[in-house]
Amino acid sequence: MNSLTELVQLARRMQASDIHMESGGNVYFRCDGKIKNQGGPISYDKLRQWTKDLLGPRYDTLKAERSFDLSEQIGGARCRVHIFYSARGLSYSIRLLAQSQPTLAGLNLHPNFEKILQLQHGLVLISGPTRSGKSTTLAALIHELNVRKSLNIVTLEQPIEYFHANQNSLIRQREVGRDTPSFGQGLKDALREDPDVILVGELRDREAIQLTLNAAETGHLVFATLHASSVSEAIQRILSAFPAEIREHTADQLAQVLQVVVCQTLTLIPKFNEQAPICELFFTSTAARSKIRLCDITSLGDTYYGGTDLGCLHREKYRQWLEAKPKLIKPVRYGPSAPAPSPADAVIPERYETPAAAPKKSGSPASGDTVYTIDDPDDDDLWTAIRDLEK
Repeated sequence: MNSLTELVQLARRMQASDIHMESGGNVYFRCDGKIKNQGGPISYDKLRQWTKDLLGPRYDTLKAERSFDLSEQIGGARCRVHIFYSARGLSYSIRLLAQSQPTLAGLNLHPNFEKILQLQHGLVLISGPTRSGKSTTLAALIHELNVRKSLNIVTLEQPIEYFHANQNSLIRQREVGRDTPSFGQGLKDALREDPDVILVGELRDREAIQLTLNAAETGHLVFATLHASSVSEAIQRILSAFPAEIREHTADQLAQVLQVVVCQTLTLIPKFNEQAPICELFFTSTAARSKIRLCDITSLGDTYYGGTDLGCLHREKYRQWLEAKPKLIKPVRYGPSAPAPSPADAVIPERYETPAAAPKKSGSPASGDTVYTIDDPDDDDLWTAIRDLEK
């Protein structure tokens, strides 16, 4: 392989979802959920040069922090790229994102997901392990709100995986590390931006969790993702982020704002030979809120049996529903003959700006006053792309 572009194009032809490589090692692709060794070794020098070409001035950040996340258009595919150092040197994990905007129907999600779209405030948690499709499910929910309602939606993501063109709603997407320094700062900003809906790409620390709970408590509809393998674990992870002396207050706040917890895994369904999300759907009830307030999380699953009318579904019940379907909608993948994305599905080019230039002094001979100016970049491709998209 002579370039990342060629590598991604090969992955498209293989219908792969991920690419993995590290210095001196072979290239591995994930196809239908399984890792395949398909490419020859890539030297450290070549991988370093690819990295410098891809990152430009951001290469210094990678060297300092030892990892870097970005989303980029490579080889005709939108990719989520994670670059990091391992024992052998530079390493890559590249996720090829879907060609089209995900929808609830297109992801084969249960009709009970429609109930989430009717919510006007509170917290919706989308949880699951890595590679379970959390970001895609979240993107589908935001897309449905964008099409059906007139809302002001602010998203905080790292990186931005799916770009949403404004339809009936106004959507402003901010990338952590580029448009805001952290999820915490982005959440503080969001509360001043008149949002109806806030999306938090990941609850990573106590500050982000607390600000997310506060935003949900003040009347906003907040979506967030969390790494957890069950509904109970997702709730427990939020509570355990806080010290014991304030956990009771946090539990009370969580019980008040929590509306839905979705826990999903991406599983091969043998009947259709296709992967699909198997979900646990938990809609809170009076009984569930009482258990959360008391931090009685271990018996939370018992409330499923009284919550079926609310939309609750156990994982096994969900699987039975999925396997009873006459067919699954096949995911849109990149392939050698895949059409180019339409303007509505286009994504903006990434632009990582250098720090703003210091004000320059320029004296005016006529008045003697000092005038301060700041140089603007000539290649303002971000806003050009947005204007073209909104036409």
